[in-house]
Order: sequence, then C-alpha cells, then structure tokens
Amino acid sequence: MATSSESSSLSDLQDRLKKSEVGRAEAEENMMRAARAGQDLLDRVRSLEDDLDDERQSRHDAEVRLNAATASEAAAREEMSALRATVAALESRAETTAALLKDNDDLRSAADEAAKRERAAEEKIALLEEQLAEANKLALDVSSANLKDVSINGSAVNAAEEELAALQVKLPLPIPSSR
Repeated sequence: MATSSESSSLSDLQDRLKKSEVGRAEAEENMMRAARAGQDLLDRVRSLEDDLDDERQSRHDAEVRLNAATASEAAAREEMSALRATVAALESRAETTAALLKDNDDLRSAADEAAKRERAAEEKIALLEEQLAEANKLALDVSSANLKDVSINGSAVNAAEEELAALQVKLPLPIPSSR
C-alpha cells in the first residue's frame, strides 16, 4: 500500500498541482485584468485631470473676460455720464442762444421801428422846413408889400406882423438832423 498511498499522494499532488496551476493561471489572468483595469483607471484619472485643467483654464479665461467686460462697462458708464453732462451743457447753451436770438430779433424789430419813426420824423421835418420857407417867403412878400403900403395904411403893417407871428407859432422849430 505504500505504493498505492504514494500513488494516491502523487495523484493528489498532481491534482493539487493542476489546481494550483489553474489557480495560478486564474490569478495571472486576474492580475492582468487588474493591471488593465488599473491602467484604464490611471488613463481615466489622467484624462479627468486633463479635463479638470482644461476646465480651470476655461474658468480662468472666463474670469479674465468677465473682468474685461466689467472694466469696459465701467468705462462706458463713465463715458455716458460725461456725455450726459456734455448734452446738458449743450442744451443749456442752446436755450441761452435761443434767448439771445429772440432778444436780437426783438432789438432788430425795435431798431426797425425806430428807423421808421426817424424816417417819418425826417419827412415831417422836411415838410415843416418847406412850410417854413414858404411862410418866410410869404412874410417877406407881405413885409415888402406892407413897406410899400406903410404910407398908405400903418395898420396893415401891424396886421402882417401879427400874421407872421401866428404862422411862426404854428410851425415848430426845426429839429437838427442826426445824419
């Protein structure tokens, strides 16, 4: 039995060896799968880290763009405020200019009216000067005639002088021309 026990032991050992080899092969296969899975996980971690770096860069770029947009907005607000002040100043100037133009038109109208009155006064003065010249001529004619008639009628001279005085009272004194 020693041989049978040795053969059974040998067969047990061979079975165990086969099982051990099957276990080793399975272990190697599991190890290879684990290595591949580990490599896949490492690749995925690297990919996720790359994605994370890309996202961080995108976030940084977005923050830079946001800061630039915020600065641009602030500059635009300041420019709008300055433009509003300029528009207000221009509107004030326009109102002042409109008032000055109205005053200028009013003064021009008043000057035109004064010029019309001056022309009318000058025409009246010319007319009065003509009337005065005629009255003086008439007075000279009357004086000459009265001198001739002095010997005839002394009261006629007095009447002529009174008529001359009455004519001179009716005529206003000539106003010197401003020309």
